Amino acid sequence: MSERVLRIIWRWLPLMLVLSVPLLLLAGEWQYTHSVSPKEVRTIDDHLARFGMPKFITHVKRKGDPQSYFELSGFPNGKMPRLAFPSARPAYIYNSSGTLVDWCRDSGDTNQWRKVWRPISEATFDVQPVIRQLQKAPPNSP
Repeated sequence: MSERVLRIIWRWLPLMLVLSVPLLLLAGEWQYTHSVSPKEVRTIDDHLARFGMPKFITHVKRKGDPQSYFELSGFPNGKMPRLAFPSARPAYIYNSSGTLVDWCRDSGDTNQWRKVWRPISEATFDVQPVIRQLQKAPPNSP
């Protein structure tokens, strides 16, 4: 390489590095949002096929609703995203028949999530029995 080319590269290198960091972070956020989106997920079986086994299951209630729901949370296939930095795991709410009701890409980003979906207790469930229960539930149960 000629000396002139090296000088040009050396001159623009800091700017390219400074611009590349935000672009990498934006790409990471886009990839994270796409990876946790429940696109085409309607039931617990769809959830397991798309995301794998959840890390945590919590019993939750919606304000003003007598029914109880299950919040499944955990990163898809148990892997933390590489270039995204969510403050909490994604959360998916299923009713007692195993149908997806609501979801949040980062349940720690907004207080609104916990205002709507309140844990009945701080205890988490053993994942396997709850998944089996949701898979066996009739599709039209509340």
